[in-house]
Amino acid sequence: MPAITLRNITKRFRKVVALKNVSFDVKEGEFFTIVGPTNAGKTTTLRVVAGLEKPNEGEVIFDGQPMNRVPPNLRDVALMFQNLALYPHRSGFDNIAFPLRVKKLAPDEVQRRVREVAGFLKITHLLERLPGTYSGGERQRLAFARTMVRDPALYMLDEPLANLDALIRLQMRVELRRIHQELGKTMIYVTHDQVEAMSMSNRIAVLHQGVIQQIGSPDDIYMCPANQFVAGFFGAPPMNFIPTQIERSVGYAVLKWGEYSVIGSSLIKKVKRRAASRGFILGIRPEDISILPDNGLNDSLRGRVVSLEQLGLKTIIDVELGSAVVRIAVPATFDYKVRDRCRITMKVERGHLFDPETGANLTIA
Repeated sequence: MPAITLRNITKRFRKVVALKNVSFDVKEGEFFTIVGPTNAGKTTTLRVVAGLEKPNEGEVIFDGQPMNRVPPNLRDVALMFQNLALYPHRSGFDNIAFPLRVKKLAPDEVQRRVREVAGFLKITHLLERLPGTYSGGERQRLAFARTMVRDPALYMLDEPLANLDALIRLQMRVELRRIHQELGKTMIYVTHDQVEAMSMSNRIAVLHQGVIQQIGSPDDIYMCPANQFVAGFFGAPPMNFIPTQIERSVGYAVLKWGEYSVIGSSLIKKVKRRAASRGFILGIRPEDISILPDNGLNDSLRGRVVSLEQLGLKTIIDVELGSAVVRIAVPATFDYKVRDRCRITMKVERGHLFDPETGANLTIA
């Protein structure tokens, strides 16, 4: 169960910089997720750790030992790709047994290991069938069994659930967490899905355009995003962003856009004085906005409903506030229609202020 360190990894493909000074540590036995959009550099990172790609700069270290010159077959790493690459003409048993037979293990040992892994993953009943007769979730378990039967020191999984239906994906998230907890092995997981990252990980590394944006626990990433990219990537619906200016009055300060303003004194106090003269991007989560009937309350903002998205237990309402449109999650029982007038209140103290030029979060230490 190695601890993994990447130190200032840069990887170029001709003129394309896939990774730029990427550094992170994965603790022994940790479920560590690398998350980001398409072409962020996630798969390249895994390939560098596995030894399938050589970094142009930087070091890969396992348990304090440099690995840059160690070939992939000596790193004791199992890498599972989005494309499961199962052998369609071979039974489930033979698919799982393949890496053991390559190592020329004794038939009795192969039989023991395959049966043991199949029992752990609850796929013993599939061993005599061909993969073409499996469901999506069963194929996923078979692929993981083939990875697991080698008993590697490090598991790396590259978007393994991306091709599954939503319900099966949910079931497999639970199953992967169970597998990790029972095996206790180090796992590095790659996904573009922020829900997968938030629900399964001990810690998350957010990668964008080959650069690490933030590393932290799911709570840290969600509650204290390092910049506007991270804040917008996590959350369903994502954080609302409103360009604002500061106006000061006696005893308090407000964040203002057009004819709208909210008291933001507690938030503005967190911002360094040298940045206080600039405009800001106010970021506020949908759950920190409440919608009220248009009953003339003075301490609320008057808006207009511009769209509704019904999602079963909740409805997502878009409300126009002058030049800004904010998204609010409300119970499905709320009775609003497009073009209805309403009023909203914001828990501004729970929000964040971002630098409009750099995107940096100016309200975290």
